[in-house]
Amino acid sequence: ILAEVELTPTKIAPPSFPLRESADVHVVGRVVDLGLWLGKGDSFSSGVKHTCADVENGEPLVLIGDSGTIYYPLVRGTATTSIVRPDLRPYCDREVSVDGTLLVRGEAHGIIISRVAAYADKTGTSPKPGS
Repeated sequence: ILAEVELTPTKIAPPSFPLRESADVHVVGRVVDLGLWLGKGDSFSSGVKHTCADVENGEPLVLIGDSGTIYYPLVRGTATTSIVRPDLRPYCDREVSVDGTLLVRGEAHGIIISRVAAYADKTGTSPKPGS
């Protein structure tokens, strides 16, 4: 027998974490579809070409640093308080080099991107975005 339960919404204030901002950071990492990376983990990097189909459905692309830190890519909008996500689809499943401003609040890391480019491998070549 199923019982009906009335749920009363409660307002829970999110914890307050101070914002730490660092200027002029350089990060090297892989642009990944967050949902695929969380679901497949290390098997995601098996050399198999992955698509970014979920991005079209709203799944964000993130930058995974060498240490496993997840960086949420951002760009400053026209207003100083406006921050939006940049289009990193051309770099999906690619190593990139990013310059920008690091924002840290609690365990969350965002990077306001000033420059992004495909990362050159040890032979000095850079793959074209999306190839």
